Amino acid sequence: METDSMSDPLEILVVGGGSAGRRHFRYLRDYGQRCAVCDPAPDCRVMKEFPDARRLDAYDGADLSQFDAVVICTPPFLHVPQLIAAAKAGCHLLSEKPLAVLHDEGLDELRSLVAAKQLVAAVSFPYANMKAMDRIGALIETGALGRIRSVQIHHGQNILKYRPDFFETYYAVDAQGGGVLQDDAMHPMMGLEILFGPELEITCQRHHIGIRRADVTADDTAWLWMRFRDDLVVAVDFTMQCPLQHNEWYINGEKAVIRFHVEEPSIEILDAATETTQVERFDDSWDETFRANDENFVDAIRGKAMVRCDLDMAIVNHHAVLAARKSADLGRTVRMDEIRGDG
Repeated sequence: METDSMSDPLEILVVGGGSAGRRHFRYLRDYGQRCAVCDPAPDCRVMKEFPDARRLDAYDGADLSQFDAVVICTPPFLHVPQLIAAAKAGCHLLSEKPLAVLHDEGLDELRSLVAAKQLVAAVSFPYANMKAMDRIGALIETGALGRIRSVQIHHGQNILKYRPDFFETYYAVDAQGGGVLQDDAMHPMMGLEILFGPELEITCQRHHIGIRRADVTADDTAWLWMRFRDDLVVAVDFTMQCPLQHNEWYINGEKAVIRFHVEEPSIEILDAATETTQVERFDDSWDETFRANDENFVDAIRGKAMVRCDLDMAIVNHHAVLAARKSADLGRTVRMDEIRGDG
């Protein structure tokens, strides 16, 4: 479907009416777009918040050509086939993260369709739409930090507090894209890729620290050690079984060190020469990064912006997760060329 003018509201179908779908639906409506939801449940979260919304019962067989864009907010193992169906109908694409799980099936077809039909295709990653990350990237780019020697990242959270329906969702199932590595640790991995480019090699351990039930196959804790270009080494520890919620980065440069408080959000910049610290605060919460993502997607469709996380970036992230999975399975470091098949 094509709008009559670049200022007319876009017709957007949000597929999946859960927490992510509700957020995208709300922010896209706030940005002046006309949204419908596709979810089999008439009492899904989108319909509870927007009872006047148009709802489609089923995605398979739906006439997607009536929409300008489709936003996929379903369990991760469904993302690629649903994106392909929307691309075939000529819809611009926004996918929740992760783009894919377990394998690369369908990714080449998806990229070919996007290129052939000249579609906008984006993947929703908070770190790609975060003001603090833009600032950190600028400091690295200008050399203000000097050579980056190492990065350490910690994230702790109680997943059962924020996902009370944990045991009824994909998040508990490894094969569906659930767990810390596939659905959470890939967030800081994307942030690292934005700042430093793709990983060269990864070592990973995955564990069930707190959630030990036979029906839960997904991990709740992951440790990662990664190497990037210029001999940069990174350590990440990420657990969803911690009652203290805390998310923090240390970026250790020769000239300065950054302490990044993700949840505030703020950065402390310690100058190595003067041993003085400068604090910079930012006004975008974690949730606001999703609003920025949706507005960027609409602006990209209108030709006013470039998407901040495209398919290629999401595929790099997907391959890094595959490398981490392989490392945990084999008990050794995995080079990225083992995953891409170019080594």
